[in-house]
Amino acid sequence: MAMRRETGVQDDLVATWSEMPRSPGHAFYDRLQALLKEAGFDAFVEDVCKPYYAPRMGAPVNAGVKMHQPAGVKMHRL
Repeated sequence: MAMRRETGVQDDLVATWSEMPRSPGHAFYDRLQALLKEAGFDAFVEDVCKPYYAPRMGAPVNAGVKMHQPAGVKMHRL
């Protein structure tokens, strides 16, 4: 037995980002974020990690490193 169909058009089932509910977060992490930002932690970590960045965007960092591979498996470079 089929259900009766109501007349009219169903509204879209799309919610925008601004309509999504937000949690208030946690006071500890808010304070930690403020302290790290004040101390310039992001810039410090970026400087420390810079030698390990890929030479160009999208290139794997270990492109030149030969990894252990099982017998019979061929590696393909991108």
